[in-house]
Formats: sequence, structure tokens, C-alpha cells
Amino acid sequence: MLYEFIVGIPPFNDDTVDLIFDNILNLRITWPEISDDPNDEDCMSSAAQDLILKLLTLDPAKRLKVDEIKKHRFFENINWETLRRQPAKIIPEYKSTLDTTAFEREGKQFEKDEKLNPFGDQNPNDDDDADDSDGEDGPAVTRMDSTKFRNFNLVRLDLLHE
Repeated sequence: MLYEFIVGIPPFNDDTVDLIFDNILNLRITWPEISDDPNDEDCMSSAAQDLILKLLTLDPAKRLKVDEIKKHRFFENINWETLRRQPAKIIPEYKSTLDTTAFEREGKQFEKDEKLNPFGDQNPNDDDDADDSDGEDGPAVTRMDSTKFRNFNLVRLDLLHE
């Protein structure tokens, strides 16, 4: 996650799922330019790279422990004892618990009257355009049939007890 926070893409990113899995298995990461110059905003610090590499140590016995992570030079300016009492750097303002104006969508901030549709312009209940075939980019999901999930429970406690 640290790599993704700094770089903006997952560390094992690639064009296909198979290549991503291969990158994970072989710990193959495309590193950005490394620089300790604070003016190089498009670069990763050597401290960040070092911490990420140490966190990716395969042998859990050799991997950094919490206290070692806190003492790593990447966190040298963090006072862990007072961290919870420090004021937040950014405090978003919102009008209600449903207000999403503080979050950007594809580089632009939501307009207050913009309606969110997770299906894009496609109406999820529009059966006329339904196409369950595999297209060039894989399976096309064009509608949602809630009847398929009628008896589905996220937690099935009844299965845990005999």
C-alpha cells in the first residue's frame, strides 16, 4: 500500500492478470526514479524504497516488526507518542454525512447536483441492451439481476453451528 500511496499505481501492475501474478511471485516491481532531493516530487525517496523492500521480505521471521517500522528512517519525522494528539493537516468540510464533494472522480470534483451512477450511462435494469456475451475486453456486465442473490447472506452464522 505504501508503494501505491507514493507512486499512484499498485507495485506489481501489468497488462494482464497472469503478468501481475508473475510479478508478485517474483517480487518484480517497476520502481520510479529514486531521489532524496525534496524538490523531486516525481521521485521516490531511498528511505521509502528501503522500507517497502524490507516489508516485502518473504521470511516472516526476518520481516520488520512494528517497532522496527516505527524506527525506520522513512518515519524519522513522526513522533509516535503524540501522533494521535496532533491536529490533522487536512480537515474536510462537509454539509452532511452523504456529502462527497471532498472526493475527486477522475481528476474532477463532483458538482453538487451531479448524480452518481455506478453503471455509467447504462441503466442496470434495461433488459433491451442486456448482453451476457464475452466482448473483446472480457465479459460485459450490462444489467444487475438481484433475484440471483435473493438468499445470499454476507455472513451465514447458521453454517458455523451444527
